[in-house]
Amino acid sequence: METDGVDRSKEIDENTRLTFIGNKLVLTTIIGTLASGGRPEDYKKTPLKLERTFEIHPNRMPKQIDVTSPRGDSETMLGIYSIDGDKLTLCVSTSMALGRPEKFVTAADSGVTLTVLTRVKE
Repeated sequence: METDGVDRSKEIDENTRLTFIGNKLVLTTIIGTLASGGRPEDYKKTPLKLERTFEIHPNRMPKQIDVTSPRGDSETMLGIYSIDGDKLTLCVSTSMALGRPEKFVTAADSGVTLTVLTRVKE
């Protein structure tokens, strides 16, 4: 994962999953928190589950995706996507004000996140 041109892949918990069910996506992960000035032994791992709905526009080039909170408590994220076999590449803007990315790239202060996901065979 890359945000604003910075590789953030080491910040992602190895058990993070993004599951697509119909028009819903569910992100499950573990986040770590440490109080300001805290000691390493105070580090807490907390489960996090985020649910969003999405709408795709597969006939546009590049293919487009809109990701929205079902509760309407956050902005819709506009993005593009590509599927190659078991690999899904998502590139989304973190704010609607930034518009939809046109390419699968990020840059400093772009407000764009690029993620490459691989399907887990169950």
